[in-house]
Amino acid sequence: VSTQSTGKPSHDYRYTKTSGYVATSLLDKKVYKTFPKAAAKCSSNAKCAGVTYVKKSTYKLFTGGACKSSTGAAMYSKGSYYTTEHVVTFANEAFKAHSPSSFKGTKLGTAKTIVKAMALCMAKKKNGCNGFSYSGGKFTIYKYTSVVTPTVGSMVWKHYGKAVKSDGYIWAMKSKYRLIGYDSTTTYTTLSKATAACAKSDTCKGVTKEGAKKYRTNNNNTPKTSKTMTAYIKGSKWALHNNVYYTKIASHAIEDDYDKKTYKTLALAAAACKKKADCSGVTYSSKQKKYRMGKGYTFEPSLYENVWVRGGDKPTTYTMTITYGGYTWAFKQPYKLSGYVNSTKYATKKKALKACAKSSKCNGVTKEGKKNFRLNTGSTPMPGPKFLKCWVKGGKSVTKNGYSWGTYPNYTLGGMIGKTTYPTLAK
Repeated sequence: VSTQSTGKPSHDYRYTKTSGYVATSLLDKKVYKTFPKAAAKCSSNAKCAGVTYVKKSTYKLFTGGACKSSTGAAMYSKGSYYTTEHVVTFANEAFKAHSPSSFKGTKLGTAKTIVKAMALCMAKKKNGCNGFSYSGGKFTIYKYTSVVTPTVGSMVWKHYGKAVKSDGYIWAMKSKYRLIGYDSTTTYTTLSKATAACAKSDTCKGVTKEGAKKYRTNNNNTPKTSKTMTAYIKGSKWALHNNVYYTKIASHAIEDDYDKKTYKTLALAAAACKKKADCSGVTYSSKQKKYRMGKGYTFEPSLYENVWVRGGDKPTTYTMTITYGGYTWAFKQPYKLSGYVNSTKYATKKKALKACAKSSKCNGVTKEGKKNFRLNTGSTPMPGPKFLKCWVKGGKSVTKNGYSWGTYPNYTLGGMIGKTTYPTLAK
């Protein structure tokens, strides 16, 4: 009788196989046709100690170690749960995932896809959104107060900071924070030099800007408050395919395949994944040298496989200049402006631009949703979800020779065309 033990991960737990034995202390009389189905039930039941294979298409759950020898049978003893982490990005924002975990706190809404979840969380940032979770096939937006681990079949994403992409990694930028523990004795004069060095080091967890032209690499990724410093926390490796960001989890596989199709390249698999709203990413097998789509967010350890988790779309920027109400306006999408002039929500763009033109405090307008235009005090566009649009208030406009011209008092333009000086604006 063989008693060789091997590890088999399933549904957030590791199971150790012992061949030649069948368990006798059963949890109930239920029979499962496959190991994954049985393990799914066992992982979510605290009383379950493992899964026993009796014969073809016959798996049962057991509660204790009592067993008897049986040729062809096997016992899978439930061990410890395993954790995974990765970072995804959306509209220059970074979210860090943890599993198997869930949130406790205030629910702010639900979404069907990870992209819509990230967009909704950023739209509800003013309501305190600081993360979202996935369980039972849907995403829930949260103002969370604590994290519960383990929660089998559940994953959470915490808002991690502004996303900076450099040297093949996503870095979460956190102002007024620093990292502790130096990875080397070198001080770098630029952020790009520091992140390049950190990317090459297996022990480097991030970079801290300690002062002007003073960047240090760190071996700890837990941020500590600092009034003057900025931390850049090293996240996941990333790749862009079909205008969608994917982040890498090494030595893991998505537990549930989307279908039986395989692809020769990541680009082909990513293109197919983009067409399926519920595709969570792509698994690559170095043994088969093929890619396959996955479904759900349960990732299991797998020595010869890597996961590319689907994240947000790369925003396409639209810019143009318009004139209205005697002013020029620089239009930008998907961007927003900060600060509100008042609490009024305008139903149309024209009404908002007209009101902004009359207000000396107003520097622009943001369309935040259907029939929801707001006047803003800020004038610097910030990236956001693709539905956001903003109009930055410029100088007063005049129309001459078929063109609109913005006037900017106390400013000059550089670069002269010819040497002629004209006596009037019209000429």
